[in-house]
Amino acid sequence: KNNEYVQIGASSNKSYRLNINSNTYDDLSIVIKMIDNTYKIYSLGGRIFCKDIKVCKKKKKQIVSELKSFFEDSVTITNDTRNHSADPTGNSKNFSTYFTFKFSNDYVAVSVYDWSEKLDKKRYPDNLKIMIIGEEFEEFLKNVQYKN
Repeated sequence: KNNEYVQIGASSNKSYRLNINSNTYDDLSIVIKMIDNTYKIYSLGGRIFCKDIKVCKKKKKQIVSELKSFFEDSVTITNDTRNHSADPTGNSKNFSTYFTFKFSNDYVAVSVYDWSEKLDKKRYPDNLKIMIIGEEFEEFLKNVQYKN
């Protein structure tokens, strides 16, 4: 809805403008403000593409377990399963675990995106996504970008 923030993406796909060489992630995204000379990062994410959704779900379970041990009592953990809003058929699912820090509204999300077989799998590949989202950017998403 507005251009206050910009997402910069990099991919291991050689046809992509910005390339990464990562043994873990297939692509990365960094969110910064358009007019900010400090280049503060407001969100950081990485995706792993999966040909088999079971592989994504297994890897998510492993990452969630590791993050529970790492964060211990400093976070509140919530799980959420819903239809993905980008698929009007309701056949695409999003399985997420959120680690929200008790001292702020910053959070880490670990999500599996199981896209419908009816969608273009090149455009909508099944994936596991790990994101760190700062409180200020989350407020922007809720109150500006995705506000009805």
